[in-house]
Amino acid sequence: MHRICPPRVRSSSTPVVVHAALRVSWHAEAGVVVLSLWRDRTCAGTFRLGIDEVPDLVDMLRAGLARTYDDARASLVPGMRDAEDLVS
Repeated sequence: MHRICPPRVRSSSTPVVVHAALRVSWHAEAGVVVLSLWRDRTCAGTFRLGIDEVPDLVDMLRAGLARTYDDARASLVPGMRDAEDLVS
């Protein structure tokens, strides 16, 4: 299982710090990847993604990251090439 932990989040309604995480577990025998959302040590929800849908998720995440990277880089260094051009 892989765990992706964003920074600690402070709940707006209480002064308590909430530890949030996304856990990913691969279940080849069932043909799914399970994404689970955790708050502290409690599983708040899960989602089963078919293994055949994983490439689409990865493509969407990569494209979003490339767009965000390009926007940030363009604000710092005008005239730089887009990351999408470099991937092809």
